[in-house]
Amino acid sequence: MNKEDIVSEIVWLDFLNERMNMPLPKRVQARNEASVVRVFQGYGTQAYASLMRWESRFYFMRGDSSFRS
Repeated sequence: MNKEDIVSEIVWLDFLNERMNMPLPKRVQARNEASVVRVFQGYGTQAYASLMRWESRFYFMRGDSSFRS
């Protein structure tokens, strides 16, 4: 994957996180606030990666309202 593909996936996951009642991975920003890092491999090759973490959220339904803890 190239950097643009990874950024697109992160944006999509962030969008889903805001609208769904289920845990999804969230990006972890590096110290320089980048969400995608370049990894240099042997023989002059490189790859892009993103650090993600699972955010645990619990949802409770009560009547017509949902409460998050």
